Amino acid sequence: MRLPQHRLLKFLAAIAGGGALMVGLPVMAGAFSLVAPSLSIAKTCAGLTGTAALTLAVSRPNENGGSTSIASFDVSVPCGGTTKVFMIPLPESTEAFEVGDTVTITEVAGPSVAILRASTTVTVHALVNEVTLADPAAVSIKKTCAAGVTGKATFTVINTDQDNDNVTVDVACGATVAVPLPATWDGTEVLTIHESTPPTNGVAAADASVAIPGSSGPPVVKEFANTAATTASPTPTAAQLAATGGRSEAPSLPLLAAALGAGAAILLFGFLLWRRRQTN
Repeated sequence: MRLPQHRLLKFLAAIAGGGALMVGLPVMAGAFSLVAPSLSIAKTCAGLTGTAALTLAVSRPNENGGSTSIASFDVSVPCGGTTKVFMIPLPESTEAFEVGDTVTITEVAGPSVAILRASTTVTVHALVNEVTLADPAAVSIKKTCAAGVTGKATFTVINTDQDNDNVTVDVACGATVAVPLPATWDGTEVLTIHESTPPTNGVAAADASVAIPGSSGPPVVKEFANTAATTASPTPTAAQLAATGGRSEAPSLPLLAAALGAGAAILLFGFLLWRRRQTN
């Protein structure tokens, strides 16, 4: 059965309209995500691993010139990772960020033995709002080297409160490096820092003890200075005369024979002279 031409045209138009709607919905959603403000929170942790717990408090300007609290909610960000927040969670719904909103980010629990950073406030603008939260290193080693000392030193960091559990860290001359503190170590525990391998031509510095700071800090930066190794002067030796082929304290055999022969000839000449005088 053939459809009338006008019905066929209506049927094709309906299919085309439905297809356009299906294509348009993702496009509209994508456009919304590009236009609506969002928050991208990155986390860097010097020498630490784990996840930071953050509290975000959102307030919005009101018509009276003040601000109204919209919501407060928690998010987590792993060390070296990023968490993106597109909506504000409310008790019974969600709400989009608006340009001009103020977001106060507070780190309530840090990764491992992190020193918690102070709160950060962000004023929301259009599109993506990028924020990086950096935890300062709890314990760092600074290396200074005298002239002629080059390369890097290797340190062994021993936790005397954790059955001498230890980690190693390499620090180049002139650099400051965060100590990679394990998540099982706690604040206020005592560390012994030992320079196990000094830089090239350097003398190892003396051991030092430091305590891991608590979450309120301040960070600990321990400096180790390397002096240059000295080379011992050679022990002087007595000068020796060049060898002449024989012992200097005794005459050679030919000279001794010549001396004896000359003496015998003198004695013989004297004896002959005495005999001649006796005969005359």
